[in-house]
Amino acid sequence: MSCLFLCGFMEVDYTKDTSTKGRMNQTLTLNLYCIVIIIVFGFALSEALRETNDLNVGLKDQRLALEWVKENIGSFGGNPDKVTIFGQSSGTLSVTMQILAYGGTQGAPFHGAIMESTALEPTSTLNLTLDAFNAVANLTGCDTFGNPQGSETLSQNGGDVYLPTADGDFLPSTSSQLVRQGRFVQMPVSIIGWTEDDATFFMPPNKTMEEFPDTFYPDPNQTTIEILLELYPLDDFTANAEAGLPAEFYRSAQVFRDILFVCPSFLFGHAIADKYNQDLANGHPEGQSEPEPKVIPPVFLYAFNQTILTSSLEAIDSPGLGVIYTSELVCVFANFTAYNVLGLVKPTESDFNLLEQVSRSFTGFANTGVSTIPGKDMLKGWAGSYLPGAEMMDASVYVVGGSNPGMSTLEGEGSVLNCGRTMLQVLFEYYWQWQRVNVIQYRGVISYGQRRLHRLPFFTPSPSPPHSHFLFNLYTMSTTTPASAPAPATDPNWKPKPGHVGNLSPEQQKALDTFRDELKQEGAFVEERMDDPFLLRFLRARKFDVPLAKTMLLAAEQWRKDFGVEEIVKNFDYKEKEEVDKYYPQFYHKTDKEGRPIYIERFGSLDITKLYKCTTQERQLQRLVWEYEKSISTRLPACSSSSGHPVETFCTILDLRGVTLRAFWNVKDFVMQASKIGQDRYPETMGKFYIVGAPYLFGTVWSVVKRWLDEVTVAKISVLSGDVKDWKGTLLETIEPENLPHYLGGVCDCQDKGGCSMSDAGPWNH
Repeated sequence: MSCLFLCGFMEVDYTKDTSTKGRMNQTLTLNLYCIVIIIVFGFALSEALRETNDLNVGLKDQRLALEWVKENIGSFGGNPDKVTIFGQSSGTLSVTMQILAYGGTQGAPFHGAIMESTALEPTSTLNLTLDAFNAVANLTGCDTFGNPQGSETLSQNGGDVYLPTADGDFLPSTSSQLVRQGRFVQMPVSIIGWTEDDATFFMPPNKTMEEFPDTFYPDPNQTTIEILLELYPLDDFTANAEAGLPAEFYRSAQVFRDILFVCPSFLFGHAIADKYNQDLANGHPEGQSEPEPKVIPPVFLYAFNQTILTSSLEAIDSPGLGVIYTSELVCVFANFTAYNVLGLVKPTESDFNLLEQVSRSFTGFANTGVSTIPGKDMLKGWAGSYLPGAEMMDASVYVVGGSNPGMSTLEGEGSVLNCGRTMLQVLFEYYWQWQRVNVIQYRGVISYGQRRLHRLPFFTPSPSPPHSHFLFNLYTMSTTTPASAPAPATDPNWKPKPGHVGNLSPEQQKALDTFRDELKQEGAFVEERMDDPFLLRFLRARKFDVPLAKTMLLAAEQWRKDFGVEEIVKNFDYKEKEEVDKYYPQFYHKTDKEGRPIYIERFGSLDITKLYKCTTQERQLQRLVWEYEKSISTRLPACSSSSGHPVETFCTILDLRGVTLRAFWNVKDFVMQASKIGQDRYPETMGKFYIVGAPYLFGTVWSVVKRWLDEVTVAKISVLSGDVKDWKGTLLETIEPENLPHYLGGVCDCQDKGGCSMSDAGPWNH
């Protein structure tokens, strides 16, 4: 067994000087100055560091050290094939970054990982801009890379402003993207967890729920606050009068704990388990020469719920904080005295028993890959958290210590966890779909940098906006790309848009020719589908960058084979269409004034329970692809002939009247998969997008999001609140009354065809 521990703590004597400046100066007297420099400049972004490929030199130094350990641990009696690295707090982030290193393409010099508090972080692996780097340099008093001016500014501003950078090399992308894409080295064994009150130590006691996001997240908007208030009702929390802490304090602390510690544990834990299952199905989990005969992936989640630090906290006038951050370390290292600097720690018999069990479980894990061994004095019944094929929130978590120890689910009978499945799902989607460029000082000391909005509940920015399922992905949906050449233009007033056939700059024409030629040279060109309008969609989606467009197109072609698109086109029979239409109407209906097919989705009519009694998510996705292909072969060419000019995009209406948060989250898995198909396989097809009957919160979110989008995209999207009387005039500016269903402000009802949603009315049926 070999176990290495990484941590961000400084070794100081708190009895002598507890000031931030004192802690930093004492650290410098311990000759740790070079470490400080590595932390600052090892993760910053500057052109000088980029040119030398040293944006993450601090993490690369760690990598070299880990490789040295693996090569030499045998000389110290360790097993080089059983090295387990172990981190807490910023040390855990180092563990995470080493697992994500190089997108998993270069293996890892360790076998297992233990991650305590902060498995991932919303602020980690971000591209700090050059301006932000210069701000950090000024902050630290450095006028050149090699000329530090002193430690005072560092001590005043803390360490959380210095973070790893997505450099395209050591970290090919942001951490959450790498995790979602499975681009990390598989860990044969992993422990990930948090303490029950992990965030209380960082919370200001006088912040209300409405105020606290500003301490941790720059520029919070009203939507952020209202969603959090709804998820965490104040009645669920109790004030501690003796400690002088209001219920608001505990509510804010749990929100921040769930964002920073709990959600990422589920995200990363599930990703590791899912990858383990995939490798097992293929017969060879990474790092193993033979299949592992395990049914449950060896991923162990925990929530620590016992502490010996209560009296110490009271001594420094910080009572009532509960099982704080770092509470598990004393048990893991089996050393009460390390926390007894002030002589206040009075362990109970229960504390001693827990110490023995925890230390043996963690060391046993490093040695054997399991945390419970029958007959040994270890934590009892700690099993893997994910059954094969389990969803992210279907995990079981081991509660360590407290009055109800043992395995617990998130919800249901016997659950003892202080967090709920629905709560975490909403919170996860709201915060952990962001890829934000900013630097955050958690105690509100400093907050600066650029922000890049990547995903909010209703939105998903991406380079290529399609047309529907806007609730989750503004740009990641969905119509189809007509593969056959559009009919020649007969409308004398029509002019092609820039970047389209008939209106290409010399550079764009060269890119198109190069794109086509390279596909032919590689044997990837499909004559019957890949005409110029088809190729130009992929080029526009990637701003005419030929290598990126080719990568996107080749991935789409592989997906067609894997998904069985040709078989779906030939044989798919959607017999349940009429029944499905009752519970989730989605349909094409006639054309707008520019000749574009109109796609309508009535999300407010969704009844997920009844929907999945008559169909399945798999059938829904197959139907989606079948509709795409019908549009390619029939709808868009017919619209082109009817209108007298090429039609390549759609007009979409998303009706949100009556939508509920519960319905929204119940259908999110289908929406996100459908959105990915639209974004990645059928790009650049959004012509006009109306969101009608939008709830108040939706409009608030949109007012923020549109500032981060390019003007062309914003001009295509209209968010219309209220009822039909409030916005039908806007729709009728684009759509003739006879082409618009009556419940959207038009006069059409398609009575002779079973209603508008069943008619498929349009020039493609003439």
